[in-house]
Amino acid sequence: KVEVPPALADGSPGCVYRALKEALLANFRPTTNLTSERHKFRQMRQADGESVTAFIGRLRTSAERCRFNSTEVDTIENGQLRDQLIVGLRLNDVRRELLKTASLTLAKAVTDAVALESSFADSKLYEAPSSIPITSTVNKVSVKPSAQKPCKYCGRQHPWGKSSCPAASIKCRKCG
Repeated sequence: KVEVPPALADGSPGCVYRALKEALLANFRPTTNLTSERHKFRQMRQADGESVTAFIGRLRTSAERCRFNSTEVDTIENGQLRDQLIVGLRLNDVRRELLKTASLTLAKAVTDAVALESSFADSKLYEAPSSIPITSTVNKVSVKPSAQKPCKYCGRQHPWGKSSCPAASIKCRKCG
């Protein structure tokens, strides 16, 4: 049931329509996730080729959505601590989960971050151990040719010496 303000309660259809319209607009107006908006604000960087004036304009527009002068969500100090906690987190998965929560307080952010970090660490214990990746290429190990001369017994190249020649103890069929 929508309550009609007493000033509009004269019963005329125009007054009731305006009251209902305002009530519906207020109900369906999107809410702002301050934590997410402030995170976006802190991540803003001047783009290549963007003038300082244009960058300041973007910052001002973003700052309006952040409501920095408002204390309706939390105290300013706790809000700043919470926001910097989110910006400075090492694990993107934890940050992503915290940014999903609208009206996030510092206490809830700390509790959730600790719990999420612990659960992500525990879940890694249950992941299948990664095996060593098998590569399709094999590196050939080769011996660089040295300055060896052809053997006078067999004509091949091998370490110098009659004892290392495979033909040293065999009688030559050609010359005897």
